[in-house]
Amino acid sequence: MTTIVTVHHHYEFGRAGFESSQQTRMNLAKMNGFDYVHLITSPQLVGYEECFRSIGFDYGSIYALDEVFMGVNAMKIDKLHYQYIRDGSLVGEARYDKDCTVSPVPTWVYTKDHLVFTEESLVVWYLAEHIKDAVIFRDESRIPMPKLVRFTKMLNLPYYEVIHHSVLEDGFLPGLSRKVSYLVANERLAQELADMGYHSQFLPPMCVREKDIVIRTVTPVRRYVWSAHLGDYKNFAQALRVMSRLIDTSITLDVYGGTQEDFDRHCAVVGGCPPNVVYRGVVVRVPYEDYDGFLSTSHHELFSNACIEAMASGLKCVVSDIKYPFRDYATESHGEVSLAYTDDEFVTCLRELQDSVFHTVYQNELVKKYTYERWASRFSRMCVR
Repeated sequence: MTTIVTVHHHYEFGRAGFESSQQTRMNLAKMNGFDYVHLITSPQLVGYEECFRSIGFDYGSIYALDEVFMGVNAMKIDKLHYQYIRDGSLVGEARYDKDCTVSPVPTWVYTKDHLVFTEESLVVWYLAEHIKDAVIFRDESRIPMPKLVRFTKMLNLPYYEVIHHSVLEDGFLPGLSRKVSYLVANERLAQELADMGYHSQFLPPMCVREKDIVIRTVTPVRRYVWSAHLGDYKNFAQALRVMSRLIDTSITLDVYGGTQEDFDRHCAVVGGCPPNVVYRGVVVRVPYEDYDGFLSTSHHELFSNACIEAMASGLKCVVSDIKYPFRDYATESHGEVSLAYTDDEFVTCLRELQDSVFHTVYQNELVKKYTYERWASRFSRMCVR
């Protein structure tokens, strides 16, 4: 039986309450009768035993040694060292090689059965040992894995690298290869890369079910939801500044995703948390039906999973005026998705909407482009040798 293999450096299922790209891929695989395996190539702070088992370390006890420091922008690993113990004996270990003693770039280095593996070579070893008929999807592929590419070509295995970032804007275009097939999380970018000679096609990083798409009449539009992690490029500080200028209204914002530490850090930057903003934390599913609108001030997106889910739930979406993907959402929804960029523009937009009547029509047709019913058969065709 064909096995769909996701190669990803972390495990991300419903991390911020919306359906993740990996969960959607697993659902598409099951709809087509395929097996599914998720290979987590970097140890996780939470659930690291399962991470290591996914790449072949099926041992009884796993111990984390040394220290982990949290950086300002993202997790910064200073020292991290894992050991694998079976029957009281050391049978394997992993360490983060930030000094590049083994690989040209910082990566995880694994010792298993007295053999040393880089992250890439361990993935190849696992596939060769355990999975014979595979279709491989590698997420967040900013660092090339030439051994993995050669392995898939030698065995004639379908292999895709998934692009979740705007490689034309963030400086990673030179890392692409015209010998690799890419799945791009944005229709426009997929076409732009194809026009440049790359083997690229669009695959929505998440899908919704047609039965879950609802048409709503919302009035007034006052209760907003934020569903995303709180990394700096999501520009959450702007959302806090905007809300601080709306405390004289009934407009509120509930925040899902990220960590309490990230939330507090952003609040400190703007002088404190506005009283109309509440942090709700990480949930399995965001209750979009409890809200009137969706707010995003992010400046870096290709495909907004949370925005698509919000539109499917009939929410009024107020988002950043950026090329990918929000301008396209606004155009295709005939303006039902509202754009803003500066603090003043967001404040004006939210104030105008607080007493308006919003009825979803065109945005529902937009969301129907990204349904499981539409993409299941297309996904199946991608998985044919």
